[in-house]
Amino acid sequence: MSSLTAALSMALALTLSQGSDAPLGPRGPSQDVPLFASHEMITLEVKGPIQAMEEDRGDEPEYLHMTLRWTAGAETGESEVRFRPRGNFRKQRSTCRDMPPLRLNFATGEMEGTVFEGQNRLKLVTHCREGDQYEQNVYEEYLAYRIYNVVTEESFRVRLAQVTYTDPEEGTSSTYPGFLIEDEDRMAERLGGTVEEFEQLHPFRYAPGTETRVSVFQYLIGNTDFSLVESHNVVIVRKEDGALLPIPYDFDWSGLVSARYARPNETLGIRHVRQRLYRGFCHDGLDAATAMAPFAGLSSALPAIYAEIGPWEEESRERAQEYVDDFMELLDDPGKAEREIVRACRRVG
Repeated sequence: MSSLTAALSMALALTLSQGSDAPLGPRGPSQDVPLFASHEMITLEVKGPIQAMEEDRGDEPEYLHMTLRWTAGAETGESEVRFRPRGNFRKQRSTCRDMPPLRLNFATGEMEGTVFEGQNRLKLVTHCREGDQYEQNVYEEYLAYRIYNVVTEESFRVRLAQVTYTDPEEGTSSTYPGFLIEDEDRMAERLGGTVEEFEQLHPFRYAPGTETRVSVFQYLIGNTDFSLVESHNVVIVRKEDGALLPIPYDFDWSGLVSARYARPNETLGIRHVRQRLYRGFCHDGLDAATAMAPFAGLSSALPAIYAEIGPWEEESRERAQEYVDDFMELLDDPGKAEREIVRACRRVG
């Protein structure tokens, strides 16, 4: 028995034993919140012990109090907000030497009437390291999230930001791109469900069509750093009717981003991360038209998404557009979609 077959068999046993009737709290779709109602870049200044925060790379980094100032359209504001490093691979200094990804924690009720109303926790994707390529990677990963927003509302919402980090004690102040990511519990609430954790999950347990949709999206951005069986870089939302939704995140290892530290899994037989490989599973009735249907409206939406990223350098923008356009050719070439997706699907069992 192959390792994949064994994992799938175990996943099926685990998910069947856990059932689909886990109790849900009194949650439903949340009303839209102002932070993600606009795609205009928000300007942030984080002022406080920046150096102390970025040096805290342990397993349980402490929250530090910072002053957060913001400009969002005509709105300006200021509040005390707690920040700490977060993540796994990117939290390591060997990966993100200069600034790890951050988590923001707002005091309950403090942000009413502001662009952050309705927020409790947020993730901030940072520039990681000094250097132009790392700054461009921020825009490229933001693009990946925004593409999936267009494909489906069952996705993490994001807001592009220009972030100034000011440390009065060190006498430093520097500005870099970043973007804010919707909290997973808020995302689940918006979709009318709750986040649920599984050790392993059989791919046929997901709501119909969602496993293929996620897998085709990951193929679009050239990402193999995910697993719908082992819930790697995927949040699972259980809706009130028991349906399980896979919500992908973390796209820095994708070909679209091509982070300097990204390497393909050597067991997959691809030489570099920009080489696409479909990792979805075979389903009855899977064909090119079905696989590509969720992406049919993407072409008309892409120009507006590209326009959101104002500071993007032209060379990086063109490189990203060419990579996405290469995928979009599948919409007009069913034969190519059949070869690269349908015939490449992984069989279960």
